[in-house]
Amino acid sequence: MNHCKTPAAALRHAPPAPVPQDLFALPAPLLAPLLLGKILQVTGPDGAVRRARITETEAYFGEEDTACHAHHGKTARTAPLYEAGGICYVYLCYGIHSLMNVVSGPAGHPEAVLLRGVKGAPGPGRAAAHLHIDRSCNREPILPAGSRVALLSDGCLPLFRTSARVGIPYAAEEDRNRPWRFILIREEPMEDKIYTVSKIEGEYATLRDEEGEELFIALALLPANTDVGARLVCRDLSFYPA
Repeated sequence: MNHCKTPAAALRHAPPAPVPQDLFALPAPLLAPLLLGKILQVTGPDGAVRRARITETEAYFGEEDTACHAHHGKTARTAPLYEAGGICYVYLCYGIHSLMNVVSGPAGHPEAVLLRGVKGAPGPGRAAAHLHIDRSCNREPILPAGSRVALLSDGCLPLFRTSARVGIPYAAEEDRNRPWRFILIREEPMEDKIYTVSKIEGEYATLRDEEGEELFIALALLPANTDVGARLVCRDLSFYPA
């Protein structure tokens, strides 16, 4: 690996900008932690723009996932899950609450990331209500411009923890126990703290601190040739060999 290092501090203080569209091509379990710290922007029918930072997500992945709405196959309701990543899947829970999902991955494979919370509004129903998301947003493309919904980044590098998904008693035990729930702990790494690279998947790495908190980060923000087991220290929101 040979990655060009970009100062994380410069990204963190940048004005919010649209995320690259190829982000939505990632599989849901990989996309879900990457959505933490991102800013969801929703423009209402009245033209009012609302923004909130994403603080909690859950991944649902394929017909083989018994917790996924698509487990029983494609229906009129679940059809958006089978589209290419980068659109909204909004459904009603108990006929009352609208819940917002970001569809991910390639067309034909049903998967999505549920937004379980935003800053100031914990819980998927409260998060959607806070941003005035309703069923009219279903299938809405998530685009930098010309769409009601946009996903923005200001360079936030969130620390998070994982847990099993909640509210899925109907799913198989194996699926109930998958650690596909991602919860933001802090919006940026602690200065001078030591992190160990515990996993690398594609262009992303998971860093773990001594307390077990995790940070999901693009490899491009780490020193060149960083590999699993490497120890890094954070200074001024940039990472260096420890």
